[in-house]
This record gives sequence, structure tokens and C-alpha cells, in this order.
Amino acid sequence: MREKKTLAEVNHCNDMARAVHPDPYLASLFVARPYREGLHAIFAFSGELAHVRQAVSEEILAHIRYAWWEESLDLMKGDHSPRAQPTLEAVAPLLAAGVITRDELVAIVDAYRNAYPKLPGLDGAMFTLSEKIVRAHLPQSLAGWQKGRETIKKHREKHGNGRNQWLLWKILFLGLRFPLYDTGRVEYPVIDRDIDIPID
Repeated sequence: MREKKTLAEVNHCNDMARAVHPDPYLASLFVARPYREGLHAIFAFSGELAHVRQAVSEEILAHIRYAWWEESLDLMKGDHSPRAQPTLEAVAPLLAAGVITRDELVAIVDAYRNAYPKLPGLDGAMFTLSEKIVRAHLPQSLAGWQKGRETIKKHREKHGNGRNQWLLWKILFLGLRFPLYDTGRVEYPVIDRDIDIPID
């Protein structure tokens, strides 16, 4: 798996992931690089598909766009370079390394296609994919990731979509108990105090 993404790819994926899947994004902060950025790329892929319904005025145009994303995955088979689009460029090394499969990404496309014009609500699927990837590739991050997910779930059960700043502080302090071990180097989850978790 490629360890370095361009700054444009990282920023684009982080922003998209945080906007569309804020809870899986928060849990991913307990996963060490480069897999944390890999998870953000997957969340961002879902985010690109979520944006389709806002970008088109007719259903047929939405399905054309969904087909474009699915075709883009086909074009990345073998040694072919991805189309020049930040999310596709970020997802490509995950496919090449077997971190995620084309079928798993196509399932995300299909979920949006079948739910149109509504959103399919894929936070659960993002959590499931995250756990699969962490278990297989970075098991030392699993305990922190699971505790983060549990904390988010309990907060949502009690407060719904409210008190997000309080949730961020919970995650911040929880991170002190679950440092990230990445090739022998210890780092802690970094939370921007002013991070904005948008709520629909």
C-alpha cells in the first residue's frame, strides 16, 4: 500500500469523509497511518456518490454519474492509472494492495443507485468495512477503534446529533488511553478543537 498521498488527496478525502460520515471518521482517528487515510479515502468515495443527488436535476443523470464511478473502478484493474480525480487517486492504492475489493466499492455504488433520490444511510457499512480493514492490516489499532466506536454509539443514543463538541472532547481524552502504534512510533489521535461535524 502506498504510504504517501498528495496533500490535495489527503485534504479532499478528509473533508469529504468528515462531512458525509462524521461518526466513522471520528472512530478512524484511532487507526494509525497510512490506514487511517485509507479509511478516509473509502468514506470520501461514499461521499462523492452522496453528492450526486445534489448535483443533478433528473434521475437519469444520477444513474449516468453512478455508472461513471463504477466504470472508473473497472479502469483501475491491473496496472492502469486511475482517472485524474482526487478520491479515485486515493482509492487506487487500496485496491492495488487488496485492502478493499472492487466488489466492496461497487456495493457502495449500488446502495446509492438503489436508494436514489434518498441517501442509503451507510454509516453502519462504513463501520463494518473499517473493522474488517483494521482487523486484517493493523490489529494493534483495533482496541482503540472499538472503544472509539462504542463511545460514539453511546453518545448518539443519549444525545442524538447534539452536543458534538462534547463528543469531540470525549474522543480526545479517550485517545490518551489508546495511543497509535505505527512502525514502532507512538502517536496520539489529533483532534482539532474547532472541527465542525455537520449534521443533516
